[in-house]
Amino acid sequence: MGDFAVKFRVRSKADGFNWALVAVYGAAQPELIPEFLADLVRICGSEQLPILVGGDFNIIRRREEKNNDNFDGRWSFMFNTIIESLDLREIELSGRKFTWANAMPNPTYEKLDRVLASVEWEQKFPLVRFRLSRAKSLITHLYSWTQVKLDVEMRLKELLREEELKWALRAKVRKVVQGDTNTQFFHLIANGKHRKKRIFQLEQDEGTILGQDNLKLYITEYYKQLFGPRMCLN
Repeated sequence: MGDFAVKFRVRSKADGFNWALVAVYGAAQPELIPEFLADLVRICGSEQLPILVGGDFNIIRRREEKNNDNFDGRWSFMFNTIIESLDLREIELSGRKFTWANAMPNPTYEKLDRVLASVEWEQKFPLVRFRLSRAKSLITHLYSWTQVKLDVEMRLKELLREEELKWALRAKVRKVVQGDTNTQFFHLIANGKHRKKRIFQLEQDEGTILGQDNLKLYITEYYKQLFGPRMCLN
């Protein structure tokens, strides 16, 4: 997983075919495009399984994918070079020619959404075609689900950390090693210190003294004999 893409491992129920699905949402800010492209190379380049990459890349590949002449070929050149280096092929999307438009009076139209596949994946599914609306819906759903999952995992880690700190405070343990799961350790220390504050029995020459009432009586008589009778001051 990266800042601009999420990878899933997929297994076909029909024949057990394993492949990787990468959901992409490219950088909209020009200054972040190099990071997005590096992310794409890292995630896709290290994959050994057949791979399908799809989503909103926020980059056009050629001049024909935009309805005006305001075309910056720098990012298109880098994007196409990466696609070729990863040996990916673009799968045709059925539907509209352009996938994005701004809200200006004279709008700009661009093709920013696309699906790319490795040769192995395309050979496995040679007749596959994607409808733009369904492809975008799937990618959006996968991305949203992943963000929710990350938020839940983060909150769970925070709650576990709070639990550890609570028991660390009760046990008066000053040093808490970050990342360790020491809750059970803190429980044992805290409960152990609590037990040390109580006397359960005394071993004497007369034998073992048990029970809270017997202990109180024995200790009271012991200190009476130790300090002598009570003195009255006139």
